[in-house]
Amino acid sequence: MEDFKKFSNSNLARMFNEIAAVYEVTGQSFFRTRAYQNAAIAINSSSSQIRDLWDEEKLDTVAGLGTAIISYLDEYFKTGKVSHFDFVRKNVPTGMFNLLDIPGIGPKTAFRLAGELEISSREDLISACKLGKIASLKGFGEKSQSDLLNSALTPRIKKDRVLLFTALTIADDFKKYMQKCSSVIACDFLGSLRRRVATVGDIDLSVATGSPEVVIDHFCKYKEVAKVENGGNKKASVILKNDQRVDLMTGDQASYGTLLAHLTGSKLHNIALRTYALERGFSISEYGIKKPSGEQEKFKTEKEMYEFLGLEYIPPELREGGEEISVALNHKLPDLVDSLDIKGDLQMHTIYSDGVNTIKEMADKAINLGYEYIGITDHSLSPNTHTEKEIVGAVNRYYQEIAQFNYPKSNIRVLLGTECNILSDGRLSLSDNILSIFDFAIASIHTAFNQPKDQITERLLNAVSNPYINFIGHPSGRVLLERLAYDVDWGQFFSYCIKYKKPIEINAFPTRLDLADDLVKKAKDLGIKFIINTDSHSTAHMDYMKYGVFTARRGWCSKEDILNAQSFSVIAKALSLRNL
Repeated sequence: MEDFKKFSNSNLARMFNEIAAVYEVTGQSFFRTRAYQNAAIAINSSSSQIRDLWDEEKLDTVAGLGTAIISYLDEYFKTGKVSHFDFVRKNVPTGMFNLLDIPGIGPKTAFRLAGELEISSREDLISACKLGKIASLKGFGEKSQSDLLNSALTPRIKKDRVLLFTALTIADDFKKYMQKCSSVIACDFLGSLRRRVATVGDIDLSVATGSPEVVIDHFCKYKEVAKVENGGNKKASVILKNDQRVDLMTGDQASYGTLLAHLTGSKLHNIALRTYALERGFSISEYGIKKPSGEQEKFKTEKEMYEFLGLEYIPPELREGGEEISVALNHKLPDLVDSLDIKGDLQMHTIYSDGVNTIKEMADKAINLGYEYIGITDHSLSPNTHTEKEIVGAVNRYYQEIAQFNYPKSNIRVLLGTECNILSDGRLSLSDNILSIFDFAIASIHTAFNQPKDQITERLLNAVSNPYINFIGHPSGRVLLERLAYDVDWGQFFSYCIKYKKPIEINAFPTRLDLADDLVKKAKDLGIKFIINTDSHSTAHMDYMKYGVFTARRGWCSKEDILNAQSFSVIAKALSLRNL
């Protein structure tokens, strides 16, 4: 068991993230640091154990693992350590790594706290703050000390859930395995995974079959299963090697529709649906719908069940116990946006800032995805270290590079934007004069997340009202399972978006999914439009678009609510793009 934990995906990902942190604080190449961060993401997202893939000599099948990373993994699995990692760790205080789990503490801050004050735990940090030691450090002060204390006192986010991205990756592979069994008629996801909730607990699967014992035996023999917890006649539970629990429920084909509906909806949705049915003399269970006469009606599909009840089919993403049943009764549910509707992506980063691919590589990927347009939004050179003339010169060079994609017969339209920081005092990191030379600009908060509600809100409002800012990026600042959203007066923010005719970004990066779906619904009801962007830092990240679409669907968005589901001429007008 000790070896299993040492070689588990979670431990491997942590190891690479720690080395990336060392590289960041010791001034190593940005691209080298990013390679280790990408390796950690790839390992955490793998549905198979990396150790097993190494045993099978298949590490080269994992996207995001380069030759150097694979060589380090090879050494680690053979010897239990990586000599290079041991060497680079000597350059930093070991206590810094424990601090990286505290919200708001990055590698450089952790390095200074551990090195200068010998802080190596959350408790040490709380004590140092209360004694005033942090404020005495050069570059910190009372405000930083207060922010760090608040972060240290913030309850740890429970990690008994995983990202939708991770759950879906694991479940997709398991589903493909289940479909190899000839006794499986249909196989579907259930619960929060099928509803595409941003984070997922257990993974639940259902199977329609006439031979449940055969299906359950097949289920328990999946190569990633570490332990069979329960195995019955109709259901089973297993723990995978990555500690993820997966539950299986089987049912006969004749009543599969009601089983699927019963195990997909949230608790509130199921209560509302049962109440609706009881008011009409029906009783719903996973086996079917019992009529007043006592006769039980069975349904092969959910659509048939909803139609029997006089309801429009309710997509899984909407089954949360809100207004979906009353709207379905009137047959006025929205035609939800689909990934195939997306025509472009307007937030991505290249080698000119913190990305790993060139503009051409991003454009080529976009063409492969069938996009009509993309927006390159690298972080601009800092006015603190460069003159305005230098920044303008750099932007003009980017335009020259992009020009090759924008001939009349080109397959893709490439726009030049920028992601501008909203500073802690509410100012933007770039002047209006510089912002105006870009085709468009995004404004995002990247620092001072713990400010009071009115201060955070005012920062966002200042950015929305700026005529050169076209929309706000990842508006709530949340990082799923790591950092809570900052406190915003959303009513006021939405009012400004309406007043200044600004759309809101739905950031599709799996750790963000920001704006959250409940806020998307509120903004949509006010008539606000959205842009779904991947915030890609590599070509691989451009495949994350579907996660933003899932969030938009949970927010009841149709194609008409999403600007980048429209043609270039429509989005150009809606965003008031410049320099066209």
